[in-house]
Amino acid sequence: MMPAQLPLILKTFLGLFFIWYVMFFLVRDHVIDQAREQLFALRDELFNYVTAIGMDYDDPRHVTLRRCINSTIRFTHKLTIIRLAVTILLKERYPSMYHYDQMGAWKDSLDSLPSDQRDKLFNIFARAMQIALHQMLWRSSWVFPFAAVYKLASATNAAISKRLRQYVYENIRNGLHEQALEDAYQGYGVSGETKIEKTRSFVSV
Repeated sequence: MMPAQLPLILKTFLGLFFIWYVMFFLVRDHVIDQAREQLFALRDELFNYVTAIGMDYDDPRHVTLRRCINSTIRFTHKLTIIRLAVTILLKERYPSMYHYDQMGAWKDSLDSLPSDQRDKLFNIFARAMQIALHQMLWRSSWVFPFAAVYKLASATNAAISKRLRQYVYENIRNGLHEQALEDAYQGYGVSGETKIEKTRSFVSV
């Protein structure tokens, strides 16, 4: 005999699957567009920084990083978790296929720069890779549900924490205020609690 809850379970499952399907394919294009906008802004930041420090635009350290960002912008829609995993596995399995590490050589070339310039250029590179990884995670059909739940849980936790902090702050402030009133009225022959109640009644009116 079928359990009485089975139809409800099936409806719930189908509803959640529909929501996931719609959200995944609607959010997918938005995530790609947002990643490209962030990469464009990062490329502009790189150009402005190179101009500010007086580095030659044809300097290999600038050219390599700019090309890396441009390639990421161009192929954002093709960057996926599966392709990343396959690339890592192939690199480990057949290292001879990757005998030249362009970005590794680029990192080594930064050693001749002052520490602040080296750190800034590497920071731009790291942020570009972070943007690429972020969009890969959000576009992944099996990571997206977990990422969405995590984001929702984080937002809910932040909202609850904010309300809790406000509640604690209000209680502490009211307690200190009442203590100050009680201390102020101690010399008048009237109990602090009576004065506090009168003050509350006056304020409420």
